[in-house]
Amino acid sequence: MNNDPEKKINELEERISILEKSSATGPRKLVWTTVSIIIGIFIILTVIGVVQFVSSG
Repeated sequence: MNNDPEKKINELEERISILEKSSATGPRKLVWTTVSIIIGIFIILTVIGVVQFVSSG
């Protein structure tokens, strides 16, 4: 009974390591996350600016 959870944990660790290898590398993923956040903020601020400009017009 005690051995079964350990097997599950080992399987999960193997799956995680496989996923980490298949996905983008750490620094590249960080760069893409940062770029997407900056673009998202830029789009949100642009929409807010357009709404304010239209409502004041």
